Amino acid sequence: MSFISNFLKAILYPDNLLEYGQIGDNQWNAEKEKCPVIQHFSYKVQRNRNDAGIPYGGTTPTELKFTIRLGQPDDSKLYYDRLMSNELFDYTFIFNASFDDNKRLQSFEDAMVTRGYVVDVKENFSKVVSESSAEKDGQEADAESNGQSKTLREKVKDNLSKVIERVKDSVSDQILLEVTLLLSSITYVGKEEQNNRKLEITNY
Repeated sequence: MSFISNFLKAILYPDNLLEYGQIGDNQWNAEKEKCPVIQHFSYKVQRNRNDAGIPYGGTTPTELKFTIRLGQPDDSKLYYDRLMSNELFDYTFIFNASFDDNKRLQSFEDAMVTRGYVVDVKENFSKVVSESSAEKDGQEADAESNGQSKTLREKVKDNLSKVIERVKDSVSDQILLEVTLLLSSITYVGKEEQNNRKLEITNY
């Protein structure tokens, strides 16, 4: 059994957010349901260096791996289609996002637009417990332990019953999708447009 994150510290928009732009004041053309939560991502960008340590030439090809939690099994179709197409596609990593009442992207701290080829897709089916449920269990247990009216045996029995019921409600089958991209470019997006910086990656 594994734990997943439901918090929107990082979400993925499977397109170039900059090309869509804003559609109103503090509103972007990205719907919450189309932005899965990123569980993990990693990449390494490097350039060749001479004996003096000075970089030269283009940035070497690199892979970016990210893992997202899917809401429905059909949500993986997009990534399998892109894997088979062998074409360049954009993906926007959005950090500390917030959404309005219409569940459209309202603001974010920063973002990263990547362009690349999907070279591998893996699915992982597992039983999971959400972090929010686990945290709530701990808070309720702590609050109960501070009471004075019950014996230790009664407290343990009551807490155990609550945890069992909560776990039943919060455990579910989840699909984690791990996608590997062969990167072509990365655009680091700042809060202001002039802070955007694009890194071209050489493909051989």
